[in-house]
Amino acid sequence: MPSRTEKIRRSEAAVLLVCLLAASSPLFAQLSSASLNGVVRDATGAVVANATVVLHNVDTTVERTTISNEVGNYVLQNITPGRYRLQVKAAASA
Repeated sequence: MPSRTEKIRRSEAAVLLVCLLAASSPLFAQLSSASLNGVVRDATGAVVANATVVLHNVDTTVERTTISNEVGNYVLQNITPGRYRLQVKAAASA
């Protein structure tokens, strides 16, 4: 029959083995992303529907585009970290 000391050493060895296995398992990468939303308004404060909203990544030159809805709202989702320039274009109203 194993002595108390042997049982403790086996327990310690088992805990150490579990810790080593857990530490060596592949780690899942964390994804960083953001969303950008807003309202397009003209100089008078009126909402602008159907405006083209372009988000341009300055470093990669990748662009994301969306259109504002009937109340001027727009949403861009899953934006990766980086430096951006936002540009809005709309047809002039008569």
